[in-house]
Amino acid sequence: MFDKRVLVLSQSPETLDGVREYLAKFGARSFGITRIAEARQAAVFADALLLFADDFAPLQSLQALSAMASKPCVVVTEEVRSFESIGDAPERDFPLVVLQRPAWGWMLLEGLRSAFARSRSGRV
Repeated sequence: MFDKRVLVLSQSPETLDGVREYLAKFGARSFGITRIAEARQAAVFADALLLFADDFAPLQSLQALSAMASKPCVVVTEEVRSFESIGDAPERDFPLVVLQRPAWGWMLLEGLRSAFARSRSGRV
């Protein structure tokens, strides 16, 4: 079981639906948003972030990650190197997990599990 609340950010309704359906099979409660400007408010209700970064402008993706610096984050992107460089920033309680696009459901779930396991603060 993966008893966590996951905020999924993507501009694709199909992606949001598919990811939410897959994560629910493993006990996750997820909710999706398509407007990255809503990430800071939505983050209050989430244990983790799953960001499909290529759906947004680079600066918007970075802002969403900044809003979630105290929570585990998984980034799915074709531009892996762009995000790996910020993944270990000291202000993050959890290092980023960056996955190469395309990423399948099992990869997303394992990325989320890995993100929780890599806590710097000892929180889980």
